[in-house]
Amino acid sequence: MHILRNLIPASVTFAALICIGLVTACSKKEAQDDSLVEIEVEQDEPAVPATFPVEMSEFRAAFEDSALRFASGTASAAETGLLQSKLLGTPYFPVGASYPLDLNGEPLQLLAQINFAELPMLPDFPTRGVLQFFVSPVETGDQVWGMRMGDDEYFDEDEYLRDLQAGEYFRVLYYPDADSGDPQGVVPPVAIGFLPVNQEARLEFGEDTGYVTLTDFRFERVFGSDPYDFFEQFGQAGDLVWEQYEDFVGQHSVARVGGYADFAQEDPRVLAPDEDWLLLLQLDSYTTDDGVEVLWGDAGVGSFHIRREDLRAQDFSRVLYSWDSH
Repeated sequence: MHILRNLIPASVTFAALICIGLVTACSKKEAQDDSLVEIEVEQDEPAVPATFPVEMSEFRAAFEDSALRFASGTASAAETGLLQSKLLGTPYFPVGASYPLDLNGEPLQLLAQINFAELPMLPDFPTRGVLQFFVSPVETGDQVWGMRMGDDEYFDEDEYLRDLQAGEYFRVLYYPDADSGDPQGVVPPVAIGFLPVNQEARLEFGEDTGYVTLTDFRFERVFGSDPYDFFEQFGQAGDLVWEQYEDFVGQHSVARVGGYADFAQEDPRVLAPDEDWLLLLQLDSYTTDDGVEVLWGDAGVGSFHIRREDLRAQDFSRVLYSWDSH
């Protein structure tokens, strides 16, 4: 019976398993008597699509107005070309470029590369060029995967925000004129340590539309208050309405460019809510069918954010980078 359970879908009932175990006896009985007892097999009910909470009907217009287009990325295990969008792998470099190093002169490692020519057009984003995200593969006393860790005893909001943008253990590089004719100018060093991605993968993007998530700092702009205060107005139903809304707006993909971010804990941009922040790249914890795994700690999220004015100017020197987990 244990072997059968490994081979048979969970939707098959225990009664059906008994029939399978007695298939020889059933066949003999069929030869003697055509009137067999019909065994009813229980089928899985189709998944019910998430719906917008009825309790939030008066806020439906504000919700619809929050719609943003974004590029949703899938990953597949593959060796990649220098100019392709990817996770890990060999980064593109033009002749004359220097390999990015951390604060201590140690080499960073390519986490992801985006070729904007392969993405759908998004407002304010480049339409060409290669954007690269490098982070430290080695954990030190004050950072993990390129993110500076705050002081547990003394937390200063301004200092924390500066650390997330300092680029001491991560770097975002942009080559607007990258093309197939440019030679490889830098040979990356052999990787030491590890990143939250287990193998090289090809990234492919399609256009999608998303709505403000519970953890994106723009939720308050859309609904007038932070999520905790907003859902309190629904009384005892507040938790259920929260869950229904979360299911309705949920976007699950390996990578996301533009649109709304989603966090395991809290959006660091709440510390500077007056800034016009955009999501530059988010990588979710995710495992593909062919074994590509992204895992930030305990099923967390890694995100890079940029001010709209900097993105329009193609200035990636002040990108805010953070990751968190459950």
